[in-house]
Amino acid sequence: MINARSWLSDKNPAGNPEIMHDKNDYIDNRFNDFETGVSICLKFDNSTHPKALSWIKANTAKQWKVILLTKTGLGSFVKTEKINVHLKVIDNNNSETQLCLDEANYYWPHQITSKYIDYNHLQSKIDILYAKNGADFRLSSDIKNIESIYGYMQIEENCKLPLTDEELEFVNEFKPSVYFSYLYSAKKWKTFNDSLKIRKNHSILCQESKYAQITCLKVK
Repeated sequence: MINARSWLSDKNPAGNPEIMHDKNDYIDNRFNDFETGVSICLKFDNSTHPKALSWIKANTAKQWKVILLTKTGLGSFVKTEKINVHLKVIDNNNSETQLCLDEANYYWPHQITSKYIDYNHLQSKIDILYAKNGADFRLSSDIKNIESIYGYMQIEENCKLPLTDEELEFVNEFKPSVYFSYLYSAKKWKTFNDSLKIRKNHSILCQESKYAQITCLKVK
């Protein structure tokens, strides 16, 4: 598909991109073993920024795994299992790293912490401790030193949120759910991005409010 990227950016395109038959062999030789299927190869042109993948300073499959799970469709909000993803990264020195994934799923913010807990599970544990020992109960070890709390909330038609009639109609039709997470410190975002060892001051995951909360809406 010739000049497809330019066509997307052009507010007044003269015509549709031209689709040309590719006479070259597959980039991935494994496609020679398939009777049917689609092989897609994306190339950079002069209007692309960055013009080289090396710009972000990510040189390994481990680094690109996080980038692809947060920045592309590979990181599906609704987990897709029984899928085989083979990621191979070749850097400018022809050094090669590989890894495989057996599912496609977004890299959720609570996963950047070492100890996290589901909100409903935490609330249930606290209710049990309160009922058993009263207001002076002590936290058990499994819910101490939690770095992040996360959860999923299904929005129903009769929810108590201050929604307009149009928003309630949307809720009734699409049955959306909300993911939420709270990290104990905003510094965790910087620590995580620094740990990837990519381009300085370039964030892969970042907070969307000063309280380090992220809210994502998914529609089934």
